[in-house]
Amino acid sequence: MKYVIGLDLGTTTIKATVFDERGAFVADSSIERQLILHGENFIEQNANEWVTDSADMIRKAVEKGGISGADVKGISISSQGITVVPVDENGNTLYNAINWMDLRPAKELARLVAIFPKEALAAVTGKGGTSPAYSITKYMWFKNHLPDIYEKAKYFLMPMDFVIMKLTGTYVTDHSMAAGSMCYSLKDRDWSEEILEAADIRRDILPEIRWSGESAGHLLPEMAEMCGLTTDCIVAVGGQDQKVAAHGARIAKDVVTLSLGTCGAFEFLLDQPDKDPSVNLTLCPHVEEGKWVMEGCINTVGGAIKWVRDVICTGLSYDDIDELAESAPVGSHGVLFYPHLAGSGTPHPNAETQTGIYRGLSLQSDRGDLCRALFEGIACECRLNIAEAERVVGHIRQINAFSGGSRASILCQILADVTGCTVRAYRYPEMGNLGAARLAAQAAGLDTEEFGKALLDDYVDYEPGKDKAAYEAVFREYCRRMS
Repeated sequence: MKYVIGLDLGTTTIKATVFDERGAFVADSSIERQLILHGENFIEQNANEWVTDSADMIRKAVEKGGISGADVKGISISSQGITVVPVDENGNTLYNAINWMDLRPAKELARLVAIFPKEALAAVTGKGGTSPAYSITKYMWFKNHLPDIYEKAKYFLMPMDFVIMKLTGTYVTDHSMAAGSMCYSLKDRDWSEEILEAADIRRDILPEIRWSGESAGHLLPEMAEMCGLTTDCIVAVGGQDQKVAAHGARIAKDVVTLSLGTCGAFEFLLDQPDKDPSVNLTLCPHVEEGKWVMEGCINTVGGAIKWVRDVICTGLSYDDIDELAESAPVGSHGVLFYPHLAGSGTPHPNAETQTGIYRGLSLQSDRGDLCRALFEGIACECRLNIAEAERVVGHIRQINAFSGGSRASILCQILADVTGCTVRAYRYPEMGNLGAARLAAQAAGLDTEEFGKALLDDYVDYEPGKDKAAYEAVFREYCRRMS
């Protein structure tokens, strides 16, 4: 039997999962790390831990699976995007990685959009230029604030790029990761010379771009030893985590994927990089060559549920919150919850300034109303994103949902009733690992058509039911009272 490994390189968690050549789950292992915080907007990571942790988790997963490392034929990565680390000519880090949530380059963004307006940035990159989180502004920050490091840097790498470099010695990224930088041209499918010129950033600090599922090389001897594998193992180019997860969850033309994690991330499939500029969703290449995706994001889904648990339902479990929500009627006795606890996300034009709020509270409101309103608010935000996407992709029939929130049957049913879509909730939550493993299988020359079928056949479908009509009024009221 042959095996492949999907490595999920998350913001705080790294998980390695072993699958057999048919995509059946074998074993996994994970580790959590804390972010390095310096004040409100300075958020960093130790990039070298990505490598040591990845190697440790791969070795432990292989040991837990009771398999020989010689039988592992491929590895690929589902990665957090737009985090940036500078490295020297030997691949050594010159500074901590600046995390994707770090907003320190606000002045750099202002300088860039003064030269290259937001509308022009959106036309080239599919990004609206509204956030300093994108990688291009981080390159500018290094040049302006740490010029010695900028000059010494051979490359600026994102997390997947850095780990691939350490595993294989190859400096490479993929199109989905590159597109997050806001200096990638959708038309040219390459780094944008005009944006780099406007930002005064050298092109040679950026790695080669390859398609996901292509080989980046074989494991270096020292890395093979650390991972408990052999140098015959191929490392495949992976991709940005939400796109890789969508690949694992079988995104299709009228089937969207929804990760119900800390945030909620939608992926909508396109055959061409064509999008009405007024549609407030980001656009980038998919990990499947020739495909494109629009992405919608609700900044806090699991984050909002956790906040309600910790602040309003102290001492209760997530199951308790589900039961409380079940006890309240459709519409939560007039209580509305806007889950904008870290800004609202798409498709709102003022996403970064909106804040979370409960509306319609009275002395009669109880915790059941507050819990159900939480789920109804999340579902209304999902419907807003789907309606925005349907202006480009047409009718959406089904939502393939995964990650933690998909385990809550009450949330999934409300989501089906509010959106009018079938909600398919996968019992296996780690679609990033599955999608990465499928890319590894592709690079290793294994059959990927039915890869992961057993996991994908294990789901619960929620159909729009008797409450669908009642939720039309709830959704209209939600939109009317939105600030």
